[in-house]
Amino acid sequence: MRIRVILIAAAVVTATAAAQADEVLYRYEGDVLIHDPSTGWVVFQPCEVRCSESVENGRFVLRYTPPGSLANYDLSMDSVSAPIPETAFWAEWRFRSNQPLGPYFFTCDGLFKVGHANILESFHMYGDAVISQSGDDLMRGLALDEFHTFRFETWDGTTYRLTVDGTTFVETADSSSHPGYGFLQLRGGGGCGDFPNTINEWDYVRYGNLTSGEQIVSSDPPDGALNNIVYPHFDRFTVTFDSPSYVFVDDITVSVTGGVAPAVIQTRRRDNGAPETVEIVLARAIPVDETTTFTFNDGTTVNVIEYTLVAGTPSDPDGDGVDDLLDNCRHHPNPAQADCD
Repeated sequence: MRIRVILIAAAVVTATAAAQADEVLYRYEGDVLIHDPSTGWVVFQPCEVRCSESVENGRFVLRYTPPGSLANYDLSMDSVSAPIPETAFWAEWRFRSNQPLGPYFFTCDGLFKVGHANILESFHMYGDAVISQSGDDLMRGLALDEFHTFRFETWDGTTYRLTVDGTTFVETADSSSHPGYGFLQLRGGGGCGDFPNTINEWDYVRYGNLTSGEQIVSSDPPDGALNNIVYPHFDRFTVTFDSPSYVFVDDITVSVTGGVAPAVIQTRRRDNGAPETVEIVLARAIPVDETTTFTFNDGTTVNVIEYTLVAGTPSDPDGDGVDDLLDNCRHHPNPAQADCD
């Protein structure tokens, strides 16, 4: 395994083969710190001054007591087992912090840096905000102290976009050329301000080849008829694709047979969730006694999920008109009683 310090020098990436669809760079499944030699990450700046690092509940945790010091961890993508893509590339990570955006901006909380092909970009993350390196792009209003899904992707190694919980935050072309870069950098800097007891956490970092045409193979709960007693506030569900994928807020349209459709406000991974599964979060619950249709269209393929929320009663919770004492399938509408499965 070749190791190099990323920010001092960067050799030309020589890998030409396509990457695996999903290469987990660090998922923190055991009590292994990020800079353990087996992970491929190396320490650029150690966590040592009023700073502690640990693996807790499957997450990499940095804690700071101000004034703390930065902690940087770098991964050279030509030092890991799967070769990186030459152009079509995505990287994804989950991050949370208890520190809100303050007056310090670029240096005082989490950072994730991507060097790939002709792109070099840094994303400075706070518990409730994210800022691009230039400062021209800012997203505020994220839920504080909650994991958020950050995703970087590029089709050509020059233009790129970053999304946060499925909403586009940056979509631009890099103004400068950095040929040959192939690295990721994870940084915690939560202790450089006056915010007491800052905590930064990551629950995975991974990357892969951009693809298209993925198909939804299942949803949770399964699409079809549901009753509102079992699902009293149905405002989220998950979809699982046939390969590692993601879906963005503006890729989904929602329609209702006889009412106003709820808006999709977030798409995100669950903590340490499978790369094939994405959670869809709605602004409000879907309406009762109507069919709500979700159409997923990424420009190359269309997937449809439909839910019909049926009004049930205590004696007939699945709403199929058959009393629960006589119903051969109590949790799913089955008015003909023809099939108990």
